[in-house]
Amino acid sequence: MPASTLKMNNRAYIFALLVCFLACLPYRIQTQEQDPWEAVSISISNDGRRLAVKYGAHVEKEDRNESGYDSGVWIYNLNDLLSPPRHLRGAEFYGTLIAFSPDSRHISLAEHHRLQIFNIAENTPILDLPSTATEIASDFSTVSYSADGKFIMSLSDWWATDDHEMSIWDIGAGARILTIPSARAAQSRLPLPRLSPDWRQFLDWWHPDGIQIHEFDIQQGLGSTLGSVSVDIRDERGVAFSPDSSLFALVTPDDEIRIFRTDTWELTYVQMLGAHSCGNADVTLAFGHINPWLIFKCDWYGRLLVWDIETGALLLQSEEAGRIRFITLDDRVLVTQSGNLPGGSTIEVWDAKNDFEMSVYPGINPQIHPNSELMVAIGPDGKVWIWNIKSKQLLVTLPVPRH
Repeated sequence: MPASTLKMNNRAYIFALLVCFLACLPYRIQTQEQDPWEAVSISISNDGRRLAVKYGAHVEKEDRNESGYDSGVWIYNLNDLLSPPRHLRGAEFYGTLIAFSPDSRHISLAEHHRLQIFNIAENTPILDLPSTATEIASDFSTVSYSADGKFIMSLSDWWATDDHEMSIWDIGAGARILTIPSARAAQSRLPLPRLSPDWRQFLDWWHPDGIQIHEFDIQQGLGSTLGSVSVDIRDERGVAFSPDSSLFALVTPDDEIRIFRTDTWELTYVQMLGAHSCGNADVTLAFGHINPWLIFKCDWYGRLLVWDIETGALLLQSEEAGRIRFITLDDRVLVTQSGNLPGGSTIEVWDAKNDFEMSVYPGINPQIHPNSELMVAIGPDGKVWIWNIKSKQLLVTLPVPRH
């Protein structure tokens, strides 16, 4: 082929590419405008069948020339990811606390001044407590379900408020049935538990003698005093109940971890931190669900420790962990997270069945399926990433569609 002909063909080819690019440009712009939104929070139902994805994005409002925040919730069927997700109607405010009820029939969505609970099957809200209803206004900084899923507890723990009240809501009646106010301790640095996990004991953190423990009943409120723990709340750096409510642990200013039996509130175990001390840093404590494990994490450093409190053996010592997210119900997997934004953050998965071997994954907000093999997280691109943590393979990424 002559060189002149080849040169002409190259010019024609480049010209054709340019025409195609210009012709496709409006489509490219439109596609970019319709890109999927980013996930901001996720939750897996207790039965492992559903995945809830809270999404959000900054959008241009139609009625005026300014940006706003649009959000909502998609419900995915984890047994059939090829089927389209269902949009949860009415869940369109920026609430990042999202949780399924124990029976997986309801889902709650909360922010600091609004709480919604939805019936998933009927796709309708059964409880909606907006901040505009001043007679029931509350701060939903923390919410949790009762074991039977009939009641929900909200705790005002927002630093802008001057109170620290706890409320119990009857989901079926859609009403608050109990409120226990308490003056806020301005010196407290911690998210302090008020109820034991079984909802049978109430902790009064602001009693002159330290922590005072009362019997608790959903209908009646506080009962008789069960005991007290002499501590100064201004010095407390870490507290936790065991999942079965039988034990309570705290870290003292002199670097002791003290564990109390909650049936008598007697001191039953002391672990000196010694060389493992975090200095003045706050710490996070957690217990194993099945095994007698105490998990300790320095909040300012990467130090993570796991003890067997029956034998005193140190099972894990690492300087590479993020903050504790959770340990699975079967104690097979401990999950920590380093960073708070999708890009650049990592999830550390510790395999307890394999001497706490650590695997690292990108993303935030990890959730482990009840089978302890699948992990769902928000990936660096804002999509939902699903991993098989047994094989360490990425199975699928789910874009969050616009509704």
